[in-house]
Amino acid sequence: MNCTMSRSNFGSIQYVSKGKYRIWWIDGSGKRASKVLNGTRDDAELYLAMQRIGTVGCDPSITYSELWAAKVHPSFAKDGLATKTVEGYERVWERELMPRIGRELVASTTCERAEEVLRSIDSAWVQRSAYQLWKKVCNIAIRNKIRQDNPIDRYIKLDKPPKSDKRTLDASEVREWMESIRGIKYEPLLLAESGGGLRHEEATALCGEDIAPLEYRGKTYAAVSISKALVSTRSGRELKGTKNGFSEREMIIGDPFASRLLEFAGTAGPLCRNEAPHEIGDPWEAKHYSSPTSITNNYRTWCERNGIAYVNPGKLRKSWSIMQGEAGSPDSIVMLAMGHSGGDGTTRGRNYQKATRRGLIMIADLLAELIELES
Repeated sequence: MNCTMSRSNFGSIQYVSKGKYRIWWIDGSGKRASKVLNGTRDDAELYLAMQRIGTVGCDPSITYSELWAAKVHPSFAKDGLATKTVEGYERVWERELMPRIGRELVASTTCERAEEVLRSIDSAWVQRSAYQLWKKVCNIAIRNKIRQDNPIDRYIKLDKPPKSDKRTLDASEVREWMESIRGIKYEPLLLAESGGGLRHEEATALCGEDIAPLEYRGKTYAAVSISKALVSTRSGRELKGTKNGFSEREMIIGDPFASRLLEFAGTAGPLCRNEAPHEIGDPWEAKHYSSPTSITNNYRTWCERNGIAYVNPGKLRKSWSIMQGEAGSPDSIVMLAMGHSGGDGTTRGRNYQKATRRGLIMIADLLAELIELES
């Protein structure tokens, strides 16, 4: 058996009844195998193609749908991709790429055709997501000797995304904003993001045990341990490790945030609980945390109802970074405090030296001074 065996010689599809087909093919040992499949004719064609690819390998006659099912999608588990990443790929494939190129031959794609397809997608942001996924698919095609080059290259022109008009929190607004959110369910998470630059998924994964008081030279700070993240998925939410090894860190938060944040320190379980029941002594699972997406949506609705200027939780991290720049904090410490791998480009930054408590306390004090000056 060789890799040039035609589809008709390899197997066949027999109609059984409405929504049911029997598929025949030659397996790896040269014997005839069969399976009854419930679905459409396209489902049967795809199943037969996958058997053929698994037996004799890929060839230039394979379509994108066949490659996706046989090689691309299975590679996600092998590569250990995060659930949210996989769901993003699946969404872009199912909604954008499959309807446009699913039946096309992988080997026939040109740069011109790729640009035409990508530019037909309405959203400029989705165009970029489709570009990245399609490039990955073609790299897998090259690995399987279907193509020799990748047509999804840097010369493809995509639409420019519109400029974001999402506002950030200014240092002059901090005290008034803190007073406006006092007592709402999401307050401790918002304080951690605005006062410590935590990612939204890091803040939503915080428990009361992750926050502790820190005394230094007559001042009290909130020491926040960041070791996990909570992400929204199609099935709900998933509790996982931080974005990378550098993101697992301790953050020191000063006033005006610390005194209020410390009121939540030491409480058992998630700072923002879901209603799922929990037995004392059992571990805290993802179902016990409020979903990051729900928190964002509910907080936006709350702001609209109460006439509060809305700042997206994800933008509170950027707000913290901007305020640190205005306060004159060293970029190297700020970047390390945010969980970035690099620093200021120096040997110290390249070696990923961890920010010391003293450095974190220094930038917490600088931020406190800026807020006090602008209030």
